Amino acid sequence: KKISHKLLEHQVDFDYVTDDAFVNALTVDKGKLKNKSEQSYETLIIPSSDVISAHTDSMIKTFVKYGGKVLYWGSRPYFTNGKTFTELHNYQCIDNTFYESSDDWTSSVEMSMPDPEIIIKNRRPLEIRERKKAGERRPSPVNGTIDIRYNHRVLSDADVYFLFNEGHRNQSFSIGLDNIGTVELLNADDGASKPLISHIAA
Repeated sequence: KKISHKLLEHQVDFDYVTDDAFVNALTVDKGKLKNKSEQSYETLIIPSSDVISAHTDSMIKTFVKYGGKVLYWGSRPYFTNGKTFTELHNYQCIDNTFYESSDDWTSSVEMSMPDPEIIIKNRRPLEIRERKKAGERRPSPVNGTIDIRYNHRVLSDADVYFLFNEGHRNQSFSIGLDNIGTVELLNADDGASKPLISHIAA
């Protein structure tokens, strides 16, 4: 739960996958994991776990071999299993991966993430709050976009970005996307869309 919260705070889009997904839904394509909906992922996060299946482990190794990133976030698995959990073997950590034992956002976590596909810039005046640190109250800037979350979905004819304000403050911000094309704002209530002013940045 805390890992998910950290990803959302840093505006990293993600999905959950199960062990079954590596059998039925995911393929490795040019250093990315791709599902049947054509969503692709450059980084795989393996949270604290005791066992990982041999099939999944083999597929993850192929993913890393072709350029995919893997982050062990928490304790690494202890075992791999075959067709049943009675067939346990000691887990061998995969080379060229990232590891972070805590559930904090650290430099190891940062380096394992894919390049940002969206950059959100706050357009509100900088807000300063007093925070208590080491027994003293010190002014501290507030991250004005920390409450903004997003999801990105790829359709056959468009890329759709869903943005949410999960905080209690009104937001004013601009966004940069790693895409080029016509930008439209979709009204979630009636499905109507209208053009948005945009420009291509070098």
